[in-house]
Amino acid sequence: MAICTLAASCAACASQSDVPPAKTTTKEANSSKAAAGKAAGNPFDLERELRSELDNLRKLRFVGMDEGPVPDFELRTSSGVELDSAKLVGHEPFVVFFFATWCELCERKLESVQRALEQVGPMRMIPVSVDGPETWPAVAGYLKAVGVREPVVRGTEHPSFTLAYNPFATVPLLVIVGRNGGLVDYQLGLESEHEGRLVSSLRLAKTIGPLAKPSAELPPTDDAQ
Repeated sequence: MAICTLAASCAACASQSDVPPAKTTTKEANSSKAAAGKAAGNPFDLERELRSELDNLRKLRFVGMDEGPVPDFELRTSSGVELDSAKLVGHEPFVVFFFATWCELCERKLESVQRALEQVGPMRMIPVSVDGPETWPAVAGYLKAVGVREPVVRGTEHPSFTLAYNPFATVPLLVIVGRNGGLVDYQLGLESEHEGRLVSSLRLAKTIGPLAKPSAELPPTDDAQ
């Protein structure tokens, strides 16, 4: 189900993936320069850096590409609030919303989500901004204007999370995660049919049953005995 939903969403919204590439923050740039300088002086440091990056890539999972729970994450909001998937995934439903202040469709999408939540009831939202350093100062005012009170996550500070949940680098992007930890809906861009299924997807996220157990946990068959 998750794979089909993701594939269908990608096909429907491919035309809206024209998003400027994420810009590197000053903190990231300085960190990269420092790492490069350190590696240039010691080839063993460079090898460790490369091995670490390869290890992270091997562990990377993309949301919706299997029937298991959504990928793990550890996030820190701009106000310092810690968001740990170990305390969220499989415990409560939530939505992740990728946006940018320069995105014309994002405000309309956020308003659509707010209307749906008014019908369904409150649910945790994780707003994730992909704004670069030039527009980041406008994020707080932007969210306040559209009625979003949840603390915002700066996407550029969490590249692995951003890649796992938004591999297409597209905004607006809405990821709805069920209380069982599985993907319920994945909406790229702004399509008329999205709003029609939004309420039902949010309701399903609150009521969906447990994920199916892996086949390895099933009792052995007669052939296996």
